[in-house]
Amino acid sequence: MTSAFFILHALPVIARFRSVPQSRARHRQEEPAKVAHVIHSGEPRRRTPEIVGPPEHDLDHAAKRRPAKGEVMTVHVVNRRRTTVAASHPGALIADVTSRGPEPWVRFSPFYPHGGIPVPYSPGVESASVEGIWQALKVFRGTGIDVGKLGVTSMKGLKRTVRKHGEVVGHRTGIEGSELLAYEQARRQIYLPSYRWVLENRLADLIGELRDASTERDIVLLDYTTNGEVENLSKPLSHAALLRSHLTGEWPWAL
Repeated sequence: MTSAFFILHALPVIARFRSVPQSRARHRQEEPAKVAHVIHSGEPRRRTPEIVGPPEHDLDHAAKRRPAKGEVMTVHVVNRRRTTVAASHPGALIADVTSRGPEPWVRFSPFYPHGGIPVPYSPGVESASVEGIWQALKVFRGTGIDVGKLGVTSMKGLKRTVRKHGEVVGHRTGIEGSELLAYEQARRQIYLPSYRWVLENRLADLIGELRDASTERDIVLLDYTTNGEVENLSKPLSHAALLRSHLTGEWPWAL
């Protein structure tokens, strides 16, 4: 009698105890998703899953080294006489842009005879090279301009030196000009425009190749001088430094 009484009173408790997990399970299934925010219509919008990229080691090596838009490329100007260039810049593209450099980089030399280069202040007059313009318009004390330098295509015999001709008094403003430009003015108004004309009109393809290569590795430009400051008159101006300025969009264009 006592056992029967206990069983009859225990059954409702057992039934309620067994029903608890099912109730909780149903509660979990009916729980709504988390809401990131409510849009203007009042309808809830679920959070957009975060997009996660591949691990770094799975990325393409070239893609990892590609500069972001607007990032300045790495271009070094190094003295050609240095013997440790390759060791100092492992993996870099080394371009000897002097008159002794190999093809195609020798074409960046101001001595290279591209031909058809407009002579500043001289409408209709052209030169074979940039150096031909610079030397032709140079005026010494007692010696005037030398238009013969405009036609030199051998990259030799272009220099007109102080040792031979004496003191330089300036650069003439064109073949028929009467004004003499001081050294810095001549750099800005004769040399820079002439060299930039060559970069834009004769070397655009090679400029593009250097810019493309710079997305993968550093660029090293070899020259006999590394001075890129137009106003620094104590050292010869480096055309490799001007090339770097052109590549990086920092051309010293102000007159």
